[in-house]
Amino acid sequence: MVRFVDIIKLQANYLCFLASQIQEGVYQKHGFAVLPYPTNHSQAVYFPDLPYSLKFWQSIRRSPHQSVARLFPKEARDEIARLIPKANQAPPPSGWKKKERFFFTVLKEMRLFEEELNKIASISVLLTPYGTAGSFHYLLKKSGKVDLFVTHREDNPSAFLAKTLVLALLLFQNPKYASEKWQEKQTIADFLFSKTKLASLFPDYRLNLKWNSKLPTKYLLDSRKYLQKLGFGEEKKFRLINEQIFYGERKLDRILSAQEKNILAGLIKKNGEALTHDQIAQILWQEKAAEKFSLWAITKVIQKLRRKLQLVGINQNLILTLYGQGYALTPP
Repeated sequence: MVRFVDIIKLQANYLCFLASQIQEGVYQKHGFAVLPYPTNHSQAVYFPDLPYSLKFWQSIRRSPHQSVARLFPKEARDEIARLIPKANQAPPPSGWKKKERFFFTVLKEMRLFEEELNKIASISVLLTPYGTAGSFHYLLKKSGKVDLFVTHREDNPSAFLAKTLVLALLLFQNPKYASEKWQEKQTIADFLFSKTKLASLFPDYRLNLKWNSKLPTKYLLDSRKYLQKLGFGEEKKFRLINEQIFYGERKLDRILSAQEKNILAGLIKKNGEALTHDQIAQILWQEKAAEKFSLWAITKVIQKLRRKLQLVGINQNLILTLYGQGYALTPP
């Protein structure tokens, strides 16, 4: 069912799509690191550092769509085609051809996407050195069938391609998975590749899932600098006014517990420097800090704080983990 493609026009169009997502803040909202160099981390987006013109960004903004399956304005595509190096087509992901038939057989056996699979007319996969681990979109034909267009970053294993296809089927099943239920979609895919027959077919998925669970601090800082260079730096920031916490103009006190508020206030006061484990313990347990000290408990409180920030649309990666030290907000 899968046809691999590698055409310079499609590569250029994909970079236009990446630009549109950066311009709209989609990757930033979902905690991805946008980097000017390649890395195989699943939460990183490789957007090459090229001399993009102002006309390019204006053209992207005027585009009537943000679909990886549709062509962006010709002037934007032509500019990218001139800038990116010409390269030989990459081979399909290792082992994919042997696993492809079994992959679709397993999906049919589970009867999760029976209706969706029956409606797919074609699946085209663009192998690319750029972008995320994978992206997708589908085009509805007059016949009621759909053409599915998928991208796969060529440095990633076949398991990532399989996951992208599952995510695409979930979106086809329920359009709400595109935005409102984005995290739910990821959780379903992780479950399928960890607890079903797909786990034995793609054992490398679990290894990569564990390895890529957190973005290194270097990637987060490099992403912040690169986005600022591109003109899309984070304008909003945390502020502490009369012991009340704001993010931009948004007041956060009502969504935070007393402990979470005190820790976030401590991070804000540190202004990008480390709030140590000992200092956090002092915030949590005060005079009993030495007696109750627990790195596990501190980690859990930080996790809850990040989760609450993410639920209201704030990038949870604004709180950096400084291993062996504590935590800090990304430098302003």
